[in-house]
Amino acid sequence: MNRLAKKGELLKRIDFKTDVRNYNDIVADMNSLNAELNNETKEVKTLYEKEKDMAKKSAELASMYRDSFQLFTDSLNKMYAAIDKKKLSSDELYFFEEMNSKMNQMEEDFSRDIAPCITEGGHVTIDALLDNSVSARLLVDTGASIVVISANVAYRLGIKYEDIPTEVEVIMADGGAAKAKPIILKSVKVGDAEVKDVQAAILESGAIGGVDGLLGMSFLSNFVIKVDSAKNELILERVL
Repeated sequence: MNRLAKKGELLKRIDFKTDVRNYNDIVADMNSLNAELNNETKEVKTLYEKEKDMAKKSAELASMYRDSFQLFTDSLNKMYAAIDKKKLSSDELYFFEEMNSKMNQMEEDFSRDIAPCITEGGHVTIDALLDNSVSARLLVDTGASIVVISANVAYRLGIKYEDIPTEVEVIMADGGAAKAKPIILKSVKVGDAEVKDVQAAILESGAIGGVDGLLGMSFLSNFVIKVDSAKNELILERVL
């Protein structure tokens, strides 16, 4: 983008009537740079679409694994509680003891973090730390394909909305699509749960509403998430 701007400034200073060859050379260079920029934009859009699909599949698999594990654990505990331990043979007792040990080992596959949140009107908002430097209040939104932040938050991170030439399409909380500028956040942290190199996008500040952005699937897909509305807690359980 800087090279294209420099060429444009140079073109303004050339009199095409007296320096036709130089003028045409610069126009050709600008056309070539524009073509490169268009190709890069298409590649970024393709990568974002792939990331969105991968995040969705990852979240589905993690949730399925957690649900299956919980179902098996509950069934085993129910079975063990219903039987008369005195009537168990040594082999049967050994079986239940071994299964209980294995369940405890499998439980270690899940790392759980709990962060305070605000639950109101069916919406959940939470405070997140971006790039270990800027706090932002984000709406937890499993329908958003990636993390979305406002231009104001981006500015506090040292990122200027207008300096990013590429645009991508992101899915918003209402299911609609919006144009945004793609970035990579070095870190997104909610409570003690942290994800590095998170795909994100910047929207103009007025496009998001009364929050600083959306906590979308580029972060959430790393966890099985649950909300405890009674305690105003967001439970983030990572499958290791």
